[in-house]
Amino acid sequence: MSTKSSKGSRIIPLIMGIMIALSTYAQETIRLGDQIWMKKNLDTQKFRNGDQIRLCRNRDEWKQAMKNREPACCYYNFEAEMGLKYGMIYNVFVLLDDRELAPQNYKLPDGDDWMTLVNTIQGSSDKLNVGNRIKSTGGWTEMLERTEASSGFEALPGGYCSKGGYCMNEGKGADFWVDGWRSAGRQRLFRLYSDYAHYQMVTENAPGGYYIRCLMDQESPKYKEITLGFFETKDFYVTSHNLDATRYQNGDEIPQATDSASWERYAEQRVGAWCYLNFNEENGKKYGKMYNVYAINDARGILPTGWTIPTKKEYNSLTYDPDFIDHLMEQQGGAYEMDEKFTTEKTSFWRRKDKKKKKAVYFIVYPDSSYSIAFTTAKNIGCYVRAIKKIEREDEDK
Repeated sequence: MSTKSSKGSRIIPLIMGIMIALSTYAQETIRLGDQIWMKKNLDTQKFRNGDQIRLCRNRDEWKQAMKNREPACCYYNFEAEMGLKYGMIYNVFVLLDDRELAPQNYKLPDGDDWMTLVNTIQGSSDKLNVGNRIKSTGGWTEMLERTEASSGFEALPGGYCSKGGYCMNEGKGADFWVDGWRSAGRQRLFRLYSDYAHYQMVTENAPGGYYIRCLMDQESPKYKEITLGFFETKDFYVTSHNLDATRYQNGDEIPQATDSASWERYAEQRVGAWCYLNFNEENGKKYGKMYNVYAINDARGILPTGWTIPTKKEYNSLTYDPDFIDHLMEQQGGAYEMDEKFTTEKTSFWRRKDKKKKKAVYFIVYPDSSYSIAFTTAKNIGCYVRAIKKIEREDEDK
């Protein structure tokens, strides 16, 4: 049984990916396509585990570290003021160290990551000018006339430090480490020049010191959380669109049902599964995916850590905010009902149930903005997923 009412929820957009807290400092980020990059070059003197990296203050110290195969870093011209502008320069032994340099949730980009960036930025534009779009809008000398809009990556011409401790090419070039090769004598770099509108992927046989621009690891909890997209209500963060996941949080694939027969079969076998409305992929672009009850209850987890499907009490709390129902109605994707058919006369969202109860429960939104709570013993129904996360207010304990 169910009862209808007509409350709503006011939600405010929360801008994503602006400041990401790292273990030692806050780092501004930019999202380009599916990648989330740090907006500035890395500037830390510690490995991820907290171990210190040697900071070289002159040529002699740099040459000694290179000779001893010691992980080391420096600022351009060994001047701390340069670090404020360009970040830190790292030698190859930092790159090869097993303690890892990238902060938690981040990684050093490999060749594929850099090429993904290039392909994202160039789009359908002139491929020969993509390097100019990766560069910063200022600071480059001898740069050819530029007509391309900046991508926002803002690569600065910070030069590099040679193996012998000579700092060169400030204003003219930017060299970034490319992860993936485990050799001190042969390494790859992603290179930009002021008088060259494209980019270069080059191999250095006697590498010196270069910059690092980290990007967020797409397998990290932070990336998965950010790419959910969410809004803020009084008490909760709420995902701004229906879940579109094809894998559990451990990486295992969630099977897709492509017709009624496979959907019913997965339900009979008690296997988690998802489908599109009417099994039509075009509907997935509009509404996301429907999941069966076994998918949402699977121990491997369908949502990132910290996010949950709302309970009845939490749904009731959300509906006290004006316009919340209207927001859910922006994706009126229907439901898969127990009589083995789709309906678009209502849209159903999974509700987290009491573990003691055997009935599946869900939250229904109707075209007239009314809503209800329903439950059933049928295991073949399909609903969408919206997730929530409790907002921890700083003044809650005061």
